[in-house]
Amino acid sequence: MTVSTITPKQQQRIADLLSTMILPAGLGNEENACSIAAINLALTGRLTDEVPDCMSEVIGRWIMATQDSMPAEMRNSLEWKRLLPLAAGTGRKCESERVALIVQWMWETVLPTIQPFADENGFGTEWRVMLQQRTTPAAAVATRAAAHASVFSADAWRQFNPCGLLERLIAVN
Repeated sequence: MTVSTITPKQQQRIADLLSTMILPAGLGNEENACSIAAINLALTGRLTDEVPDCMSEVIGRWIMATQDSMPAEMRNSLEWKRLLPLAAGTGRKCESERVALIVQWMWETVLPTIQPFADENGFGTEWRVMLQQRTTPAAAVATRAAAHASVFSADAWRQFNPCGLLERLIAVN
């Protein structure tokens, strides 16, 4: 069982606020704030995208990067909004385990999904080498080769299952 660093009342306040919002990419405003800003509004009344002290820094930064990239319908899904109050109470223990989960997710789920697109758009060789070597230099070459292409479609996001990863990150303790 996951131990939360916030009270059930605080979790409920976050859930209640999220139920009234359309979560935008970027910070947003007090009526429709991003995932992290909505949590902060519920806990402190402040519109900020700083990761709150009650939340894992790793999870908070991952949420910011992920929610800004995912399709609006996924960002505003009941599943995503259900997980955010739980993410708020994750605390700052077990950060290295959470980083390892994110890195594994990227290498095993996200990046291989892009290979067919890479093949079709002229950077397949570089991408394949990166996936095999898993090194910073190989990633830099693949990134430069892919810089011209828009990779993350709504269909790809569904395959990545970011809500599933967020659930796994929350469960680490």
